[in-house]
Amino acid sequence: MVSRNNTILAAQFNTLQNRIAQLLGNGFSDFGYGQPVSSSLINPPSDAGEADADNITVEDINNLRRDLAKIYKHQTGSDIPISEFTSNDIIGADQSATAVTATDDPADPDGFVYTYENSDPLKGLNDIISLVRTAEADRFIIAPGQYELQSALIDQRDTNWNDVISSEFTISFEDEDSRRHFFNSGGEIRFEGTVEITTSEGDSLTRDQGWQDMLQNVGIVRFAYNSVLQESSASSNGVTFPDGVIGNYDLTNNYRVVFRKNANSGDYSESFWQIEAKENFSNQIQFKVTLRDEYDENTVEPITADLQFEYSYKRANKQIIAPIPAFNQINPFE
Repeated sequence: MVSRNNTILAAQFNTLQNRIAQLLGNGFSDFGYGQPVSSSLINPPSDAGEADADNITVEDINNLRRDLAKIYKHQTGSDIPISEFTSNDIIGADQSATAVTATDDPADPDGFVYTYENSDPLKGLNDIISLVRTAEADRFIIAPGQYELQSALIDQRDTNWNDVISSEFTISFEDEDSRRHFFNSGGEIRFEGTVEITTSEGDSLTRDQGWQDMLQNVGIVRFAYNSVLQESSASSNGVTFPDGVIGNYDLTNNYRVVFRKNANSGDYSESFWQIEAKENFSNQIQFKVTLRDEYDENTVEPITADLQFEYSYKRANKQIIAPIPAFNQINPFE
């Protein structure tokens, strides 16, 4: 934060600009949305006696505000509560005004009383700093209305089965940075399983109903930057994370189980389905969805229900435009 009665230094402005650029621009590690940055660093004064603030123009501060406004709208869905600056603004620590008058403070011989004309208490430099601090903490949040949901692959099976079936696919990005920007800006890879039992009959009906419960009650499963999530209305009963809480930034080059749904107690209670993920390359992730139907030599009824998995993605597509992942099916359920 900056202090009242002190000049805003070029170094303070540049520190703030760098933090905003790391959020909005290419960034590093789990920072960066990969967007163009309007603001830029300013040079300190060449004359040692010149005030640093004389080098900060209204265009400089408005470009800074414009970059932060994109981040704020992306994260909150609302317009930034700081209006544009004008050439008449005197920018202070906690507010701005078109004129400031200082008079002696009768209660403090060494103090002053300040009178502000056209004061705006939301346009101080500390207001910007406070919003940047919040934006850094909330950098993975994406507000409703700031993203698109797009189906990418449909994998179906309409033949009877027992034992184990699996489906594999990859998602690829142009480069490692594009992958970072996708997940940093709130991107997700989504899995939704459905089961159709209208043609199920006999002993298979109960087993088909069990698989319908296992696949559909968990809702949409969402692979995000550091975890795997479910919709708030979905059931978490029987859901486990055998290899720990894993997201994009936790992958290795070996498959790890990022989500598992176990069957309810009763017959065939050892059955489950799971999602595994691994990093093939810095710009590519591979997923494997496995359905395991536990049975013994006395089991004669197969799984007859038609099942389907839809693989889709969520990506920023308003204030922030995130890269689109390319999906490629490797092995289908058939």
